[in-house]
Amino acid sequence: LEKDQVSGALKDQHESLMQDKEKAYSALEQEYKAVMQEKQQAYNALEDKYKAVIQQKEQVCGALEECKSVMQEKEQAYSAREEQHTALVQQKGQAYIALEKQYGALEDQHKSLMQGQQKAYNALEEKYKAAMQQNDQALQQQKLSMEEKEQAFSALE
Repeated sequence: LEKDQVSGALKDQHESLMQDKEKAYSALEQEYKAVMQEKQQAYNALEDKYKAVIQQKEQVCGALEECKSVMQEKEQAYSAREEQHTALVQQKGQAYIALEKQYGALEDQHKSLMQGQQKAYNALEEKYKAAMQQNDQALQQQKLSMEEKEQAFSALE
């Protein structure tokens, strides 16, 4: 009977140990699952952060590329305006030189015309003086001729 009691007690103890072992195993499995779940959540959170950082990096890179593009456009526009300004300044200078030459030519033409006019005036004045002198001489001749006629007429009387 004692043997049966010892055997029963051992059996009960074995069953109790097996249940404790099962409970401990179950608790460990629960703890393992909880740790694995936390680990997965931490991994997922890190992956989300990584994706967010990559997305931000892409946005920043995109903004930088856009900024570079805008700066290039501005630089090209500035260069074009600079070239246009230089061309306009050159055109203005050339136009000024052309106008100066034209003015010089007109001034020379004016001087030439004035000299021609003066020569024509001087020639007309000389002709006028000569005509007046001829007229005076003709009047003098007429006067002499009249005096001669008067003397001849007086002598005839």
